[in-house]
Amino acid sequence: MKVLQRCDNILERGQTEKESNMENTKPCSVCKQILLLQDFPNKSSTKSGKASACKPCNQAQKSARYRANLDKNREYQKAYYEANKSTIIARATKWAKDNPEKQYEHNRRWLLSQPGKANAYASNRRAKLKACEVFPISQRFLRKLYSSNCLYCGSHEQITADHVIPVELGGRHSEGNLVPACQSCNSSKGMNLLIIWKKKKGLA
Repeated sequence: MKVLQRCDNILERGQTEKESNMENTKPCSVCKQILLLQDFPNKSSTKSGKASACKPCNQAQKSARYRANLDKNREYQKAYYEANKSTIIARATKWAKDNPEKQYEHNRRWLLSQPGKANAYASNRRAKLKACEVFPISQRFLRKLYSSNCLYCGSHEQITADHVIPVELGGRHSEGNLVPACQSCNSSKGMNLLIIWKKKKGLA
């Protein structure tokens, strides 16, 4: 249904152009709609230089093939990555350096779509780097934490996980040392102990 809707959108967008330039159109082998050549993926082995299926249908076919062989594809990707790890990392690092805006947008979308995982990953990584004690954090605990209000100001916007005793000062990365805090309070508190931060803010 979604594929057909995307095909319909392409059809509607290019209707005027097709009417004035019919030689630059062809039917999709899947959805059967007459579309502009630009709406088909490139394929050098064909006479027209285009694939037989339009872009939405072509993508749907690829996705279906991937899902049908999910375990095999994952094993292949894992093996390929291990065999070419240094090259892949170097290429990704270079791309990120050459495309900072795109990399920023990619990171932003991931952070917005996975707030719990992103914060848990960042906290866990920072804790390990500081060589402090790291304990397992349950998903149930994280769900409750990220759905709570800020412990310091009561806000429910942009909730993050704050280490009451900062890991930089030897605090544990554990459920007993994590509390919900809005981004503003967490950033303001930084590496300070709670009592010192409150004094600086005039709250103690």
